[in-house]
Amino acid sequence: MTKPALPDDLLWGVQAIATHIKRTVRQTYYLIERDLIPATKLGARTIVARRSEIDNAFSTHEFSGGNNVNALKKGSRSQRSRVGR
Repeated sequence: MTKPALPDDLLWGVQAIATHIKRTVRQTYYLIERDLIPATKLGARTIVARRSEIDNAFSTHEFSGGNNVNALKKGSRSQRSRVGR
């Protein structure tokens, strides 16, 4: 069973998430779309995430530098091209 979120632990919107992880909004959408960071869509447009889960994801996946996001993009493309072969 999961613990209820503390109000201070919630990040409301992609802009807030991007600011927390020190990325651009576009990079943040990229990471969310590929399930590389945990986030939940509420309704049609609102995206919510927990600071604690994002921090845990970053420590697990070691997204410490901006270059790692670019490496993920390249890795994702090469993996997609291998699947079709």
